[in-house]
Amino acid sequence: MVCVILAAGKNLRLNYGQPKSALTVGGQSLMERHIDQFQKIGVTDFAVITGFHRPALEEICEEIGKKYDANITTIYNEKFELENGYSLYAAKEWVLEKGEDEFFFTMADHYYEEDFLSDLKTKLIFDKGAFLKLAVDVPGEHNKHIDLDDVTKVDAEDYINRIGKEIEGYNYYDTGLFYVKKDVFDVLDLIATNQKLSISNLVTHLSAEKKARVIEVVGYYWNDIDTPEDFESSQAHLAQRASK
Repeated sequence: MVCVILAAGKNLRLNYGQPKSALTVGGQSLMERHIDQFQKIGVTDFAVITGFHRPALEEICEEIGKKYDANITTIYNEKFELENGYSLYAAKEWVLEKGEDEFFFTMADHYYEEDFLSDLKTKLIFDKGAFLKLAVDVPGEHNKHIDLDDVTKVDAEDYINRIGKEIEGYNYYDTGLFYVKKDVFDVLDLIATNQKLSISNLVTHLSAEKKARVIEVVGYYWNDIDTPEDFESSQAHLAQRASK
């Protein structure tokens, strides 16, 4: 299995002068945590898409690769100021060279507890029709830390009907972790001609064709670390687990 990690952005809301993926939670940087935990569920190769913080990320990935004996390739997205779909598209040749029909992708500033990923791994059966599966969580007490103004909401009944930050009548949160077929690159080629190239646009297009489904991964801690409050919440979660 292979994984693409999107890390090209400027991180304007949590700017400590370094990539967000270099922030440390529980003794590991967020990037290190991704590599460590995805390796544990069988991922063998990683592509990290760099952009604004390119030199720092290349150095970080080189160090992590040595520490974990991990195969990490850095790929520069020169269009890093545009929508995040350009970062995913930057991985096209790498994915195709790996010869993988399916792959993970996620964002470098996301945090998942380890059981989240191991649960997801048990549910990775792909049907022939779907091009994309999105890991989703059900709103509840266990994820009350999630910023409702910022989280991407999902309306789905197995197949995704709608996705977006502003939609009403949703029943899931988008956790930012995807398992997709390489066919998504053909879809990105298609929608780039007349739409913004964002991940949400990709999901919306696939939803209209009944090619986007959800994987329920419920009851675990996860977070999109965009603000100091998100960072503190994730640190507190690990501290609480360590005290048990």
